[in-house]
Amino acid sequence: MQAKKLNPDYVAAVKKALAQTPYFQLLSMSMSNLEPGRSEFLIPAQEKHLNPHQGVHGGVIASIIDAACYWATYSEMDTENALTTVELKINYLSSARAGQSLIAIGTAVKSGKTLGVAEARVAEKDSGRLVGFGTASCMALNKPLGGALASLPAKFI
Repeated sequence: MQAKKLNPDYVAAVKKALAQTPYFQLLSMSMSNLEPGRSEFLIPAQEKHLNPHQGVHGGVIASIIDAACYWATYSEMDTENALTTVELKINYLSSARAGQSLIAIGTAVKSGKTLGVAEARVAEKDSGRLVGFGTASCMALNKPLGGALASLPAKFI
């Protein structure tokens, strides 16, 4: 069986739509890469991301893991419908520091017709120091994508 190939116009449109998403803007989070079964997201850790102990708040790590897992899974699924995370498990491995760019690499473990499972690792980009690991289970919904994702080009070529 030949692997599916993502439409480059689809990938560009997804990146653009995510860049316009208020929550992604709030976190300064962006998608840097998307291919079947794999996604990459970046967050330049800033003072706004810090907890009272001056480390990056765990919610930031959870958010980038959730996004990386979601898109790694969705990029392989045949559905054009919406997807939602139904379970998220996070392991915080080390405190991430302000001034470091965080990179999350999500990898699909299994992408089915309605359910998908993925894992993601978060590291400080420059040092490679691993700061988080997580898994997510995602479920396809019986409704179309909404908002900025409603008019994407075809996913596969």
